[in-house]
Amino acid sequence: MNILGISATRFDCGACLLQDNQIIATAQEERPADRGPSFPLSSLERCLKKGNIDLHDVDIIAMCDRPSLQLKRIMATALACAPTGAGAFLGEMSLWLRQQLWIFKQIFNTAGFKGKIIFPGRHQCLAAGVFFSAPFAEAAVLTMDEGGEWATTAYGTGSYNNISIMAEQFFPHSLDFFYSALLNSMGYQADSGTAEFVQLAERGEPRLKKIFLTELIDLKEDGSFRINMDYFTCCGDPSVHSTRFDTLLQRLSQSSPSLTGCSAEDLACSVRDVIEEAVVKILRHLQQSTGQKKLCMAGGSILNCIDKNRVLSASAFDELYMPPAAGCARGAVLFTLSAYLGRSLPVDVVQADPELLPC
Repeated sequence: MNILGISATRFDCGACLLQDNQIIATAQEERPADRGPSFPLSSLERCLKKGNIDLHDVDIIAMCDRPSLQLKRIMATALACAPTGAGAFLGEMSLWLRQQLWIFKQIFNTAGFKGKIIFPGRHQCLAAGVFFSAPFAEAAVLTMDEGGEWATTAYGTGSYNNISIMAEQFFPHSLDFFYSALLNSMGYQADSGTAEFVQLAERGEPRLKKIFLTELIDLKEDGSFRINMDYFTCCGDPSVHSTRFDTLLQRLSQSSPSLTGCSAEDLACSVRDVIEEAVVKILRHLQQSTGQKKLCMAGGSILNCIDKNRVLSASAFDELYMPPAAGCARGAVLFTLSAYLGRSLPVDVVQADPELLPC
């Protein structure tokens, strides 16, 4: 049985090959920060070469994202930002069309693929990638990302060969979006500036935390939240509406002398504390809803900027499993084998980071 997982988003563009319950190869495109999503052709070819097979030898291809949901999210975002989002919409739509045309033309017509193509969904793949590689028979599962499809946050349970998503939060209301936008406003890229952000946050004070929880994000006790989109733009890269955000900071400094001269360190610390508080509230609600004591977490850069030990101690979970490279492509093959095919055989899962390939 040959199963090929493919992920084709901006920050997670790669492939993974599973042969007879063993992950043979996993590769990821090393993309510049200014490049949008594309099909991971180099990663796909690398995985097939390591498996010593051609595409027509693959039995099932698992595409991480559901194209219909992606299209709806792209169109809804463009309408919400019209007319200023026209350029970003055309660019993203062009890439989306090229990806879909490549899949059907190359896979069916050129390569002679005769197997199945399934579309599990991004958060199903993220959940599968972390749970099916965890040392737990049962666990609560939390996944977060910026929102390639509609969902940006999802949680549920994993049990043996089953993943059950209980609830989802939808785009643009995303902690990853919130983090990326504010990180961009500080001059960093979300995919490469996490280390600098963490260092800044450690040196600062959360002087803006209460203001952010009042003005920028409405956080409920069950962990659900809504971002005040008056201060953010969501077409293209997530970013802060600089004029309105600067006006907010100026107004705050005038009304409260204690907030005068807030530094980049204070801003980073405040952002980190807001994210940690939101994650803690989500985890407490998740634990109460599931009764589980073991937790699996996966997602984007957002989970790399928080203190896992601090978050875990503030929740009611006893154990946390969070691999360094969960990866949607790897999750797609694990989902296909365990949840889609119903296999319960042990899988030889590679825990190392995927091989990085220039695109």
